[in-house]
Formats: sequence, structure tokens, C-alpha cells
Amino acid sequence: MQEMARIVSVTARARELIQLHGEDAETACPLDAGSFGQLTFPLPIAHDRLEIPFARQASEDPKERSLGMCCVLLSTVGFSLASVLIKMDTQPSGVSFPTLEIGILRAVLGMILGLVGIKLARLPYRPRLEVAIVRLALLRGALDFLASNLFYYACSVLPIALATVIYFTNPFWAGLMAKIFLGERYDLKRAAIMVFGSFGTLLAVWPELQHGRLRLSPFGFAAAALGSLFQASQYVAGRACAETNLHWLYQNVAYSFAGMALGPPALIAFTVWGVKEETFVPFGAMTFRETFVTIGVVLCALTSQLWLIQGMGYIPAAMTAAIRTLDIPFAMMWALVLIAAVPNIFQILGGTVLVTACILLSRQKR
Repeated sequence: MQEMARIVSVTARARELIQLHGEDAETACPLDAGSFGQLTFPLPIAHDRLEIPFARQASEDPKERSLGMCCVLLSTVGFSLASVLIKMDTQPSGVSFPTLEIGILRAVLGMILGLVGIKLARLPYRPRLEVAIVRLALLRGALDFLASNLFYYACSVLPIALATVIYFTNPFWAGLMAKIFLGERYDLKRAAIMVFGSFGTLLAVWPELQHGRLRLSPFGFAAAALGSLFQASQYVAGRACAETNLHWLYQNVAYSFAGMALGPPALIAFTVWGVKEETFVPFGAMTFRETFVTIGVVLCALTSQLWLIQGMGYIPAAMTAAIRTLDIPFAMMWALVLIAAVPNIFQILGGTVLVTACILLSRQKR
């Protein structure tokens, strides 16, 4: 989080370059428009390594905004499907497939596709960037990796609806963290909406609390809660990272770097400690069902991330957050269709309250 304060100088430097060469980036001679809509600013020395790529900003065009909303909605459908497929990804013994192993596979495949994308976009493999930007991108990637894997683990041991509702309390924690680290506004009205959303979470888990069933999976409940906090931290780090306009391909590669650095040691440690849910499964020992579902989870997550990134280029972040909360009802529907998991009335009402609170929060003016 300390790296966020150092980003301002980089953004200011970019704005100075824009003012120096003119605002029309497509016609100004010193500027070159990239093949994916980004702008590259050649600096005075070592031109092949000092290009700083810039991503597309939110659009004011109604058609593009509609396209952005559709992209984010598609990502929400995909992410919710991945969370339900995790529930289906079980070994013959009945133990869930290691979610860390899934995260590592996603990081490896994401790295390969990211490097290919950088090549196709004609971006430098080693752009000269401020150390603060690199650290911030890696921090965001690490937080995202931890959050997603904790959520996947929670989905594997808790009811899908319950894990999803707990996890999607993250917009409220993100608001508090943004006020602390970024100085964003968080007044009494926003606090009241947060309390309203927390009531929805309490409503969703009330049957489990009343009958003591949460004691059957304390680690799942803790994973969903910690995942929510890490995801909120990732949002805050992402907002700071967005100020640098770092191209989304580099951010994806940063996620892969973080996943490949954190995942294998954690998987080895859990295997040595004998944690069944996170014990390494060799590829040769995987059944056809495990292989098929695991590949489905990885592809759903990667594809959804692509849709999400593309959609965020067209619409404001607040609108993106509001659409992403629809993961809750989508996950309930996928669970009903694929594993016949019928959500109870408390989970339905709790999810509805939480989605309503998130939408209200996203509509608040800055």
C-alpha cells in the first residue's frame, strides 16, 4: 500500500508529455497509437525499452458503454460458473481438488497467453517502469491470487450461496480501505449502506448460525471472510495501479508472476502437512472428470478476466462493481442447474439485500 503514494509523479509525467506533444494522440507525430488502443510515449533514450504503454479510458459513447456493461456482465457469468465448477471438482475419494493447484495452472496459462498477447500487441517485453509501479502491480496480483484461491476453497467446502454472499461483502471493506489509503470519501450515508449490506450477510448465514452448522466448516467460513478482505485490498491496489494507466496485459502477467511465486510453496507446504484438500495431485493421477472440470475452471477464470478488463475500459469503476455483485444470484442459479443445490429463502433474501446495498453504494457521488 505504501507504493500508491509514489504513483502520482508517474501520472503527472505522462500528462506533461501529453501537454508537450498535443492532445490529439492519433495525429501528433511523437506519439504512436498501439494496436489495442493504448498510447506509447517514446522517451529520449533506449527507445526500444522505455515505452510506457497507456490503456484505453472509460468511454462516454452510449454504444461503447453498453458494450462495456455487456462485457462485465459476461465476466460475472463466467466467474460465477467457475465458483460452482469448483464445487464439482472432486477426487474419487470425495475430497475437493486442490484449489491452489487450480490457481497455479491459471497463473501458468495466463503467463503464456499474456506473453503471446504482448508479442501480438507489439509491446516491449521489458518496459522501463518506475519501481513503484512494478511493486504495485505485483502487490495487486498477489492480493488477487490470494483472494480468488481463498474464495475457491470456500466454495469447495461451504454452500455456494453462503460462500458467495460472505465473499461479496468486499465492496464495503474496499470503501473503508480506500478512505484510509487513497483518501476517498466515505461519509455517514456510505457507512449506513454498509451496515445495511452487513445485515444481508447476517440474514444469509442465519440458518447456519442458528443451528450451529458453521462449526462443520470453520476454515471455509474464515477463507470466505479473508478472501473478501484480500479482494477489497486488491480493488484499492487496482485503483492506484489504474492511475498509472499500465496496460492490462502487463497487469495480467504481474498476476501470473505472483501466482507462480506464491502458489507452489504453499501447495508443497500443505502437501507436507497432510492437508487433504490442498495436497498436490499429479496429472497422471487425475481422472477424466477431474481433468475436464479443472480445465473448465481455469478457462472460465481466464476468459472472465479478459471480459472484465475489456469492459472496464468502457465504463466507470463504480458501474463495474455494481454489475459484479450479480455474481451472487448467478452462482445460485448455476448451483441449482449443475448440482441441484437449492438456496434457502434466507440466502435469497440476504443476497438480494447485499446486491441492493452494493448498487446503492456504487451510485453515491464522489
